[in-house]
Parts: sequence; C-alpha cells; structure tokens
Amino acid sequence: VGIEERVAIQLRETHLMGMPLQSFLDPATSLYDIASITFPGSITMLSEHFRCVEPIIRFSSRFYPKALVPLRLPTASERLDPPLIDVYVPHGRKLRDQNQAEAGWIVDEIDRITSDPATAKRSIGVISLIGNKQAKLIQDMLTKRLGTDVLVRNRIMCGNAATFQGQERDIVFLSMVACPVTARSQTTRSIAQRFNVAMSRARDRLYLVRSVKASDLNGGDLKLAIIEHFARPMGDATVAQPLDVLEACDSDFEKQVGGRLLRMGYRVKPQVPVAGFKIDFVVEGARDKRLAVELDGDRYHGPDRWTDDLRRQRALERMGWVFWRCWGSHWVADPEGCMQDLLATLQRIGVEPISGDFSPTAWTRYITVGEDEMTSEETPTEEAPTVVGASESRENIEAVAPAESASTANASHEDDAAVAPGDVILVRFADPNQLRDFRFSAEEHDLEKGIIGLRQPLAQVLIGSSVDDEVEFTVGGQARIAVVERILKAM
Repeated sequence: VGIEERVAIQLRETHLMGMPLQSFLDPATSLYDIASITFPGSITMLSEHFRCVEPIIRFSSRFYPKALVPLRLPTASERLDPPLIDVYVPHGRKLRDQNQAEAGWIVDEIDRITSDPATAKRSIGVISLIGNKQAKLIQDMLTKRLGTDVLVRNRIMCGNAATFQGQERDIVFLSMVACPVTARSQTTRSIAQRFNVAMSRARDRLYLVRSVKASDLNGGDLKLAIIEHFARPMGDATVAQPLDVLEACDSDFEKQVGGRLLRMGYRVKPQVPVAGFKIDFVVEGARDKRLAVELDGDRYHGPDRWTDDLRRQRALERMGWVFWRCWGSHWVADPEGCMQDLLATLQRIGVEPISGDFSPTAWTRYITVGEDEMTSEETPTEEAPTVVGASESRENIEAVAPAESASTANASHEDDAAVAPGDVILVRFADPNQLRDFRFSAEEHDLEKGIIGLRQPLAQVLIGSSVDDEVEFTVGGQARIAVVERILKAM
C-alpha cells in the first residue's frame, strides 16, 4: 500500500523468488484471489457490508457471487438525503488527463459543504477515475481555496482508486474526467477492481461528476455502468412516498402499538428496510438515539419466521442496534404492561418524543451545471498476473486501432499527457493479466528488448492513448486488450 505498482513488482522479483504463489503476489491481485487459489473449491467471499448505505453499495454487488447484504442504516445526524448526487458538466473537457470544469465544480461544492454548519465536520474524499493528475489538480485547488486547516479538519483526501484502498469518507466525489471527444471503453478486470473500490468508499453520500452522457459511451463500458447505477441504484424498488404510519402497518397489532406511540409524540417509521428484511418500527429520538421494535405472533411472524428474525436481529445488534420484541399473545393479555415495558426501554436508551419525519425523498439528485437543480426518484434515463520477461517472444504483433473519430485522434495527439514518440509506456494486458513496458524509437524495432518502431502497427495504437485507456491489438492472430497503466514522458 502506498507504493507504485512497478516498485512493488521489483520488490517481489528481488525478495520473493521461489516463494509459493510468488507469481500471484501483485498489486492487482486481492486476498480473495489468493485464498481461492490456496483453498480451491472452498471460496469465502464477503457477504455482509457495514460501510456504505444501501443505494451506494449496491453497485459493488455485481462483483460478488451473491449480492452483498448491507447492514448500515445511518442515524439522523449521519443521514444525507439523497445519498447519490449525479452531476453532469456538459462543457467539461479532458485535456492532459485533467478536466478543469469537473475540478472547479467539485472544489466549489466542497467549499460549500465545509462552510455549512450542518456538514462542516464531515470527512471528504475525491477520487479520479482516470489517472492521478485530476486528483492532484483538485488537491492543489482545495489547498489554495480552503487552506490546510480545513483539509485536516475534514480529512480531505484526493487520489485515484488505489490511493483509497482501505479508506472511507462520509462524502466522496468521483471525477469521471473523460469527455465525449476522448472517452474510450473501460472494460477489463483491473479497471473493474478500481471502480469497485472507488464506488464503495463513501459512507453516506456519493457524488458522480461527469462530462459524458450515457449515449456517449459504448455498451460494456464500466463508466456507463456507473451512470446507470445512479439512475437506478435500487433496481425496480422505488422510494416510499410519505404516508400515514398506520397505513403502512401489516397488522392490527402493529397499528395498535404504532398508534399509541404516535399519540405520545414519538417519531415512528414503519417497515424500515435493512439487511434484506424490514423492521416493523424504528422509533427515533434526539442525539441519534433509536430503538428497533419487532412485533411477533401474527400471520407475518409465524414460527417459520422466528429463526430468520433472530438471526437478522443478531446481525444488527453487532452494529449497535437495540431491539424490543413483543409477542401478540402478550399484547392481547396485557397491553398496558407491554406498553409500559416499551416506554421504559425507550427511556432507558434515551429515546424521547421528537417531531418530524425521516423518510428519504429520493435515491438520487440530478444536477446539470448551468441549469436548475432537479430532484427525482429515478430517471427514465482471473488469471494471476505475471510480468512478461525480456526473453519471451513478442513477434507477430499487429495492431487493431480502436474505433475513434478524426477529432478524437487529433485531440489525443495534441494532448501532452498522451503517449508520444520517445516515451516509455507501462501496459497491463487483460488476458492473461501481464505487465509490460515499451519504449518507442524512430531508429530501431526490437520487441525482444521492448523497443517498438514508430512505424509499427502496435505503436500506432499506443501513440495518442492516455493513462487508463484500453487499446486492442492482435498477437499471433489472437485479439488482446491492454490498459495503459503509466506513461513516462521523454525528457
């Protein structure tokens, strides 16, 4: 953690030669990958998630065999409604791996957040989805605008997905950087791993700041998948519209208990979804105090449900939830005694009557920079990595230029952050997962030494590409995809 990928590989080759699984010890390989190799046929994967609210973490479920079970329901002071903000910057342009328009909007919004008493203490992260230069630009702009005291107070951190591995922040901004002129597909497993990390760092709110529309992107592009997630973060589920608490109850038992709590002035939310099931009532008070109320014994909580209910309750209790349960038969026999026990529990944990509602109004807010802000519920809107050795044959390589317009090619060649003759480029092949560096030369062409002549087809594909671009080419008649990992500019 915290060192360049190339340095990590050099350390591996120097100190871990001959070690079992040596070829798998690579920054692109996760602990899950190594565990699946060490214990084949007995794969253990993450099943519960505690960091992000559900509309955020649902994107990452696509990377696991089974959907993650989100166990976090933020308290009143933690909740940010809505949790997703989709910001479209129509005039944004990528130049030299930076997008000044996206950076400017992000800095303005962070200035607003840190100046607002309601959010002034929130921790903040900014992740560039293409390279490090955008993150460096935003970091410099924030330092100049806010000063180091605010950056320290709000734990403001800027970087790429790798920088945020193991990190989390209350609020995270994703800068997509790409624009319609320069956008290329991002589909490989290594890109998917980065996007998975980037999309799962925010606890309570995630901003997507983009200069492309869905129609600007190709199917299968992970950038498109992110945009689609913001449009439908909960799939077909809709945001429950505010309604009478008692109308949402499943039984007369619930209506009787809920009605008495409401008449006493408690803030009551019925049928609260969390961890894949619903809590009958959440009673919320000041200072983030709350109590989960489960009412058992009717046709919705028969004996077949008891085991599952208790298992889910224990999972939530690990997160600090306090439950109060009541059997229907007990309520029928002694409603006053049950109510006194409920009130005593509320008083013991500090939940007092408080007015107001805490229902979400939307999953996503949509903003087009330069237009009025709009809020809506929805818009229709591996193999182990290895390093190719110098002795490995790399003959018979021919390139297949990616589809792009003339304006795209010209823009890429004019960009001084793009690959140019004389540069050294670090490329990660998608299948199999390999790292390889190439140097361009106008005088010679020797693939054994990693030297590519400028007139060669592969050079024509790589020249003009930028960090995180995917290029397609053919080796010995087999189509391959590679991602530009790093560019070392010629002096």
